Amino acid sequence: MAAARRHGPEGLRLNDGERFLRIAIDSGGKPFTDCVYLDGDNLRVVKIFSTPVDPGKAVLDATILVANAGSIPEVRHGTTVGTNALLERKGARGSLCHHKGI
Repeated sequence: MAAARRHGPEGLRLNDGERFLRIAIDSGGKPFTDCVYLDGDNLRVVKIFSTPVDPGKAVLDATILVANAGSIPEVRHGTTVGTNALLERKGARGSLCHHKGI
């Protein structure tokens, strides 16, 4: 008989021994990228050095650092760099276009 499966975010199914690991990452400018995650019922915090040339690298590094065997990372990401650029009106000009129904 097949093992019972549990459902996680967006209908994903977990096999026995698997669990979702909720991770929230704020990729800051300098010097740190902050990572907060739930390890069972325990809230944990990790700081790693930011990678300003490639901010996505710090997000991936943090995810790899806290993920472990049997866990499926569920990552929420925010960026101080992007927020500051918006508030300070720095960075490239851009626009958002969409059509009705989206």
